[in-house]
Amino acid sequence: MIITSHIVVFPAPVDSIYAGQAFDDSLLAPLSRILGMAKEQLLKVRDGSEESSNT
Repeated sequence: MIITSHIVVFPAPVDSIYAGQAFDDSLLAPLSRILGMAKEQLLKVRDGSEESSNT
């Protein structure tokens, strides 16, 4: 379990993310705090940027 302040992300979702599996939008806020990235940046990584989808 990863704890930052009062935010908890359990190992199963983290393991799935590391394995390259999709993750639910409900994890965006905790992950953005843990990683120090904006939710928009995480969405670009998860969903791919518009530039990469046009190639």
